[in-house]
Amino acid sequence: MPAIGVQAGASRLQTERITVRPCGFDPQRINRPVGPFLLAIDDRSGLNQLTLYIERSLGNKLKDIQILRRRPEYREIIDLSYGDYSLKEKNHPGWVCGITISQK
Repeated sequence: MPAIGVQAGASRLQTERITVRPCGFDPQRINRPVGPFLLAIDDRSGLNQLTLYIERSLGNKLKDIQILRRRPEYREIIDLSYGDYSLKEKNHPGWVCGITISQK
């Protein structure tokens, strides 16, 4: 079962930065080893609101993320188990960032 959530007191975490542009996610794919990391999403789409979600490759939705224009940065420490995931925008089905978590 994948774990996702905030962890307190984590130190020296790697950051995975994703920028949402008017044409979608940049980068379109992230590959990283299993373990917690800081997910940093910057909204540069120009939209008033983004409704993002992370789902496992089998379609299980794990996390909903709302980003508003007045606060265009989102940061959260997450810890996904081994496997393939997608970060998607609800109103733009073509906007997908693949996330692959490999075993150490």
